[in-house]
Amino acid sequence: MKSIRKHLVGNSNGKYYFGLLEGELRSKMDHLSCFMPGLMILMVMEIGDDDQSDPTLGWGGRPGGLMKLAAEVLRTCVGMYDTPSGISPEDVTLDHGTLIPGKREGLLRPETVESLFYMYRHTLDDVYRDQSLAIFNSIVACCRIPEGGFTSLASVLIPSSKRNEMDSFFTAETLKYLFLTFSNSSLIPLSDFVFNTEGHPFPKVKHHGPSFSNL
Repeated sequence: MKSIRKHLVGNSNGKYYFGLLEGELRSKMDHLSCFMPGLMILMVMEIGDDDQSDPTLGWGGRPGGLMKLAAEVLRTCVGMYDTPSGISPEDVTLDHGTLIPGKREGLLRPETVESLFYMYRHTLDDVYRDQSLAIFNSIVACCRIPEGGFTSLASVLIPSSKRNEMDSFFTAETLKYLFLTFSNSSLIPLSDFVFNTEGHPFPKVKHHGPSFSNL
């Protein structure tokens, strides 16, 4: 995580992002990277936040712990939905703080709402529910089809550009994380369950053997 923060975190006029390292850091972020705030929140929940007085743990040219970095990157991820359709493109380029869509398909991916779910469960701050609701409302407004189900968009800049395609991760992950964000925290508590990469909950195994550091 230290290397990620040192080499992959960019700052574009106060918008923090995980960029693409090609010799130097490119100011391009994929929506797929938006699972990272949720991962960092899980780290905070399991092992605690960083010592924010440690100057070696900074990121993007500023000091701060994992919790602060997760919130800042998630703010950028939510900003990716500021399009005419209210749906995020596949990636954006950041230019002086402005998010410019790259691949314009809107595939209704789960990564941002996944991180919003973890952030809400950890903080119980309703701002993350509000952001989740805004994304859900945009999905219903632009992507719901009369025959039943939902469709991705050919271009998030054109709300009517329905593709008549629905990926399996939309129901397996996107809708599931939205549902859980508005459910009581006692439903699949994170103290007892962990979600795999496809959004399936597994009970945590209580480990009583030697620590992994000794293996």
